[in-house]
Amino acid sequence: VNKKQELILMDSAEMLGLIDTPSAIKKVPGKFPDAITELKPYIANLDLIVAYSVMQHVILDSNPFSFVDKALELLRPTGSLLLGDIPNNSKRNRYFSSERGIKAHRDYINSAEIPPPLVNYPETFEKIDDGIILGILMRYRGLGFETYLLPQSDDLPMANRREDILIIKN
Repeated sequence: VNKKQELILMDSAEMLGLIDTPSAIKKVPGKFPDAITELKPYIANLDLIVAYSVMQHVILDSNPFSFVDKALELLRPTGSLLLGDIPNNSKRNRYFSSERGIKAHRDYINSAEIPPPLVNYPETFEKIDDGIILGILMRYRGLGFETYLLPQSDDLPMANRREDILIIKN
């Protein structure tokens, strides 16, 4: 089957201007989902969306469920949304509370200091934690999507505090 393939990059005009791309790549300046009007021809037509290292910014500016809802509207059936490189404070705190994490921290800073929790209440409202990660998984499962929490490869520098979410449209 010959499918027309197209790569669409959406980011600020400033960031897109830094990328030299062939003419076959479509650049859409703007903030998703605010600039979704440019993507209307693609509603229910995309096979894959990758939002890499953006969820921590979405949390600060808007509702993560609204962001994911709009992204999922763009997918065709069996299409996938990868929310990649999500920093998870709960995962980070579990790691740095473990024997392995404490040793890694002490070795890195060359001190006997025990790593403190990254944030405590009420600062947690500005950070992604297990509640938000699991909320995303459960919300979209409840809406009929398949969802998966994926570990990052151990050779990535922040794998002990970041994870990926895969959502597949049925």
